[in-house]
Amino acid sequence: MMGGRGVGHARHLAETLIPATLKNARRAPFWAQRIPESCSVQDFLDLPLVQRADIQRAGRSAQYVDGGGWSDYFTGGTTKSPLAYRVNDAEQQYLADFFGALSADWSGLRPRGVGFSDLVHGGFRHIPTPLRLHWLSLHSPGGGDFARTLLAEDFEEAGVEAKARILFGGERAIRIFTADSADRHPNGMEGVQLDHVLIYGAYLTPHVRAGIEQFWRCGLVDRYGMSEVVGGCTQDTVTGWYHFDPCLYGQIEGSDREFIDAGTGIGRLVVTPLYPFQQGQPLVKYDTGDIVEFTYDDASAPGELLIRPLGRASQGIPSPDRDDWLLLPNTIHAAIDDLHEVRRKPWMSDAQHLRGLKGLGYPVFDVHTTSEGAMTSVTVDLALRPRTGPRAQARVLQRVRDRIDRNLRGGATGHHVSITVRAMA
Repeated sequence: MMGGRGVGHARHLAETLIPATLKNARRAPFWAQRIPESCSVQDFLDLPLVQRADIQRAGRSAQYVDGGGWSDYFTGGTTKSPLAYRVNDAEQQYLADFFGALSADWSGLRPRGVGFSDLVHGGFRHIPTPLRLHWLSLHSPGGGDFARTLLAEDFEEAGVEAKARILFGGERAIRIFTADSADRHPNGMEGVQLDHVLIYGAYLTPHVRAGIEQFWRCGLVDRYGMSEVVGGCTQDTVTGWYHFDPCLYGQIEGSDREFIDAGTGIGRLVVTPLYPFQQGQPLVKYDTGDIVEFTYDDASAPGELLIRPLGRASQGIPSPDRDDWLLLPNTIHAAIDDLHEVRRKPWMSDAQHLRGLKGLGYPVFDVHTTSEGAMTSVTVDLALRPRTGPRAQARVLQRVRDRIDRNLRGGATGHHVSITVRAMA
């Protein structure tokens, strides 16, 4: 199972696009020091990982200036300090030409959709699609109302479907818009006939996913990606697995630092955006910091790497002596996400034109772990809302502990885990 040599379509991409990707990266001083001039595909698979902090420290020396223009963007910094990355004009033109040609082959009416500008990230590369998207902003006092009009009514436009079938936006924007719409239309909205809600930006708990699908009465398609990386993974609505875009090469690193290229399991996701899709900000063997469930054995794509994101590695607890996890990163978040007694980091709390936002936001909690011998102690500190009485507090803490306890994955033989859940002072 170990060895990291890549199979199937991923192997084909490595052989065809990775040499040019390495050549492009070596134009930047930081990468020239890390990548040998004669680096082969085989050598690439053995290169060390690169962390976000390495790119931040390197700054401009990790970027390539082709003599033309460029634009600078920033990641949202939702998990760490923001990263500044570069997009060259030539790179943006290539993306426009490549995906524009694909869009030109679209036959039939173009799908209509409503999309929200991002509330977190500094900017995005523009990629043409066949979609006729109406872009709106929730910061605008009329943005939410007009979005509901676009979703509910029919429109006459040459070559475009009359009804909006897709709702698109970042996780935060979609959740805010859904909460605002549910507050104004508690029994649902008449005239809305969505096929999908397409969402990106953060791990979705089952509670959040179910709430969005229930209100909009359609399936949710999740999109995994990072703003500094061209390409990502899109969820298959049938199997639930996420498929990689052709412009992104993914690998799985096990807890023993070996790469996994077969079977099914859990590991750390490493990505390399491929040239010529990404040029100005090379990222070779880039550690995403995310833990994923993976498979190479799904019948829909045998031999291909498919994933399901499970959250940030820093929020999980690895087994001390096995290639596994005692607690997956999504476990604690999912255990508390539907509890109204837990305090939240509020979103757009000053936006008086939006309703239903009370209780919306990421839950506030801290996790502390200590290990000694065959014992791992996990302490979860929850921030509870003011006026949560002693009985309610005790009930919530016990519920969270029970949920976490049920999701312990079992460590090595003879290893024990203790769970303590407390209220923050």
